[in-house]
Amino acid sequence: MLPLVALLSAIPAFSATVLHCGKLIDVENLQVREQMSVVVRDGSIERVAPGYVTPASGDEAIDLKSQTCMPGWMDMHVHLVSEINPKSYEEGFRLNPADNAYRAAANAKKTLLAGFTTVRDLGHARPSLDLAQTGDRPRSSGGPDDLQCGQSARDNRGPCRSDERHPLGHDGRPRT
Repeated sequence: MLPLVALLSAIPAFSATVLHCGKLIDVENLQVREQMSVVVRDGSIERVAPGYVTPASGDEAIDLKSQTCMPGWMDMHVHLVSEINPKSYEEGFRLNPADNAYRAAANAKKTLLAGFTTVRDLGHARPSLDLAQTGDRPRSSGGPDDLQCGQSARDNRGPCRSDERHPLGHDGRPRT
């Protein structure tokens, strides 16, 4: 199975790309449809059509006739900034907000390429960057849409909401 998001992130904005999918998972109708085309323009799905649509002049066709295409997935428990490794404890003291921003961006890109177009970042111990704290950052950042949960799921403030922003800014000071 091939997540459509992996292809959408590499498509140029000036022309359409037509994906010819052998099978397509239709989550709205709870069906697996065969011989479908997905037309993508400006990084968004323009339409889904039965059969294999002939691309217009200047458009690109991608042959996925032996593949199953599916919508992007949602991961409701991620930590974009943190990473478990042998140096995790030490990195908590050594890494600065810029280091964490690079790590979060790299983790967001890996998550997107794995097929997850929406994530719910459950935060990290020390807020360090707006990149991993806001759900309204531009899509061009190369990562999935990010639903925020604030500083940490362990801070007993109740369930996370998609409209919640962390009360502290990237500099550790309260937001105004």
